[in-house]
Amino acid sequence: MDKHTAWDNSPIHTTGIIRRWFDKQPDIQLLEWLSKGCDLNPIGNVWGAIVRSWETGGDRTPQQLLQYMKDEWQPFSQISATNSV
Repeated sequence: MDKHTAWDNSPIHTTGIIRRWFDKQPDIQLLEWLSKGCDLNPIGNVWGAIVRSWETGGDRTPQQLLQYMKDEWQPFSQISATNSV
């Protein structure tokens, strides 16, 4: 096997359809984390900070979400990203 991936045992990553897809990928070795293991992927914290600033209420289009994410990502400071680790 020359490809590896890992998941953090989050239910959205371990659903049956995802597990079945990996079962059909013989060239990908799945490395499993311990249940409730530490989060070694700081991008989750970065996305969390951006998502928390998304105002609630009202219907929005996918295009509005895309524009919002572009607008939020640009000024996201290196310090904020570093503090997310």
